[in-house]
Amino acid sequence: MYCSRGIARYAVKDVGLTAWFLAHGADPNASCMLGLTPLTFAIRDADLSIIEMLFAHGGDVQQGYLLHAAVSRERDNSAILEYLIQKGAPVNAVQFYNRPGIYRMQETFGSGTALHDAAAAGRDDVLRVLISYGARLDIKDSCGDLAVELAEHYGHYGTAQYLRQQAARRRVALA
Repeated sequence: MYCSRGIARYAVKDVGLTAWFLAHGADPNASCMLGLTPLTFAIRDADLSIIEMLFAHGGDVQQGYLLHAAVSRERDNSAILEYLIQKGAPVNAVQFYNRPGIYRMQETFGSGTALHDAAAAGRDDVLRVLISYGARLDIKDSCGDLAVELAEHYGHYGTAQYLRQQAARRRVALA
């Protein structure tokens, strides 16, 4: 359990259990020390029906680094990303940035935007959605790396080429 009013992270995979927790006052925005919420784990792992249920019970798109979680989904990433962005998820938010203590603890691991995560994973489908909604190509992560540099570092050369093409098209300097 996240806290006395949260939802256990395993519960968000089961519609009945999630409904039970919510009916008994669970908070979909209850966060752990890192700022992750039950909604974070639902975005990463659950079906859309559960995600919608959590939003219907006060889920906040501004909490829990939801776009970062959507990047790591195993399926329907693009649809979930669009759903979240249309609800107001901040496309260029740097993970942990709004929690300075956690950010300092995590910065050596390269806290960046969802675009950074997608580039590092070579998720071209996700990159296209993020860029179409205004993801900035010139934001550096906490290690000073651009998304294109992460794509190259992890051997996703086609992804890096796509990012460079998008930067050229938008006249964004990647330096």
